[in-house]
Amino acid sequence: GGNSPKETWSPPRISVDKEFVSGLCKFWDGYRIDVLILGDPFCGKTSLIRRFVENSFSGFPKMIEGHITKEILVLRTKISLRIYDPLSFKAKSYTPQPHVSVHPHAVILCFDISNGNSFTSIHSWWKEIERYSNDSIVILVGCKSDSQRREIEISYAQGTAFSLGIDYIETSANLDTNVQLAFHYLASKVIETKREM
Repeated sequence: GGNSPKETWSPPRISVDKEFVSGLCKFWDGYRIDVLILGDPFCGKTSLIRRFVENSFSGFPKMIEGHITKEILVLRTKISLRIYDPLSFKAKSYTPQPHVSVHPHAVILCFDISNGNSFTSIHSWWKEIERYSNDSIVILVGCKSDSQRREIEISYAQGTAFSLGIDYIETSANLDTNVQLAFHYLASKVIETKREM
């Protein structure tokens, strides 16, 4: 038979209330958003962060101790993202550390699209999120979208995200694909949630 069309992923649209953002300083401490990055070891978390913060990529990125910060603009408003990667290479579960915000504003839940086991682990990570950070904004991020060895189809990842009530974004730190979008979109979701409170 003929080849079926290649499945494509469309990014979510960022929509933020401009008047609300301009008034954030009245009640939000320093425009800071604490972001926790979770997922199995070697699924691409650290590379994602390094690409976002430093615009660099290495096959063996230096681990992040404590947190790393980057300022971004959301509708001309400066937002400081404080990003935590709390896991060591061998960590299997997230245990809150004194230097890690136990109740972050947002969580990026990562898996490797070329590693089915990292995707299966999403449900275990989700239980950890519900246990420690159940009021956080969460997005599911498929890392290494440039891989030629895809094991998790886009529609399956999107369906899983939908079942959890969260959005899905595919990224490649190697090619710098949708990395900025993922963090900007997450920030916009946090801001929208603040607006509704």
